[in-house]
Formats: sequence, structure tokens, C-alpha cells
Amino acid sequence: MLLDVRLPDRAGPELIPLLRAELPAMKIILFTAYPDDASLAAGADGVLVKDADRANLIDAISRVAAGERIVRTGADADRRMLLDRKLRDHGITRREYEILRHVAMGMTNPEIAVALGLARNTVKTYLQRALEKLGARNRVEALVRANQLGIL
Repeated sequence: MLLDVRLPDRAGPELIPLLRAELPAMKIILFTAYPDDASLAAGADGVLVKDADRANLIDAISRVAAGERIVRTGADADRRMLLDRKLRDHGITRREYEILRHVAMGMTNPEIAVALGLARNTVKTYLQRALEKLGARNRVEALVRANQLGIL
């Protein structure tokens, strides 16, 4: 259920306990025009700002229906959701993405290890997995492919 935060006769969050009592399995997403309303999410499965684009709205509803809790507020959140969707579509994990971003900044594996607090071998493993998933033979090919896919 998309539940507006501001209803004519009461606040949407006040209805959550009543809805949960009647339909405990129902997924509830608070729908708000104000990003600061994210603090009202207690008891809800998610919070969405009304200016979210259609694709992000559908993605958020699908994710909540699958059991994930989300809080998406504003344009930055929309960009994160879009990136998360692209990463999922191409099988790239968030950590592999972080490694690719550091590679794109020209960092070596030892430098990435220090920056992310990881062992050098761990960085190497994540990078190798990213290369495989992108069908790349080396770092340069991986960056080109990731850029083509809109990941970087």
C-alpha cells in the first residue's frame, strides 16, 4: 500500500498500527512530498518521495514486496536506486562497484586496499570478479565496459 503521509483527517503514520492489526502481511510504503518525513517511517516498510520517477517508484514497490525495507528521499536517492538497478542487472556487487570506482580514479590495488580497509588479495579478488562479469580482460577494458553500461 502506498500511504500518503498527510491525509485530510489524520497523519498516515498513525494508520500503520491499525493497518498492521487488520492485515499484518500488508507491505506499507509512506508516500511523501517532503524528504524530512523519512523519520516517520517507524512501522512502515519504506518511504518514498513523491517526485521519484516512474522507474524508481516501480523498483521500490517491487523491492518492498520482496521483503526489503527502503527509504528513498530525493534526487540523490533516485540516482542510487538507478545505479543499484544497473549493478543488479549486470551482476556487479556494491563492493565490486567501489573497487571499479577506485580503479577509475587511477588507484593501484594496494592503494585501493588502504582506502577501503581491505587486504590486497581481497581487492584483487573483487576486481577479478568484476572483470569476469564485465567480460573484460584488463582494468582498462573493465572501465570502458562499465562506462558503456552506465555503471561508471
